[in-house]
Amino acid sequence: MTSFYRPTALTLLAMLVAGAPPASATATLACIGVDDTQVHVTLTLGSVPVLAVVNGTIETPSGTYAMLPEAEHTEIIVGQAFGTPDGLSVDFADPNVQEILVTLRTMQAYRDRQAAHVGILIIEDRDVHAVTCES
Repeated sequence: MTSFYRPTALTLLAMLVAGAPPASATATLACIGVDDTQVHVTLTLGSVPVLAVVNGTIETPSGTYAMLPEAEHTEIIVGQAFGTPDGLSVDFADPNVQEILVTLRTMQAYRDRQAAHVGILIIEDRDVHAVTCES
């Protein structure tokens, strides 16, 4: 008679844990226009050794730009992104990477455990908006 290996529950659990992908955390950066409350920026940032913009939506009176666009939105991708303890810089390009459509630059300062973010949002070199952000 042939014997079959029958893993125990503990063995199965160990196999699941060993094969599971590492947990990933995300953070959200939400910005609103200083002079125009119709301006909104929402970025989902991945927690990896470099700045990873996982998703982004930018809404302005002149249009909406999104990485996961709906019908009437302009599709964008991350052209380049860079983060430091003092702020972040993100350039969003068209899907063919022919031109930068949206530029976001922020500066942040910390006091105790609170952070204050301010920035500038440039839309296709025609609209410029000052923004405040929370993360």
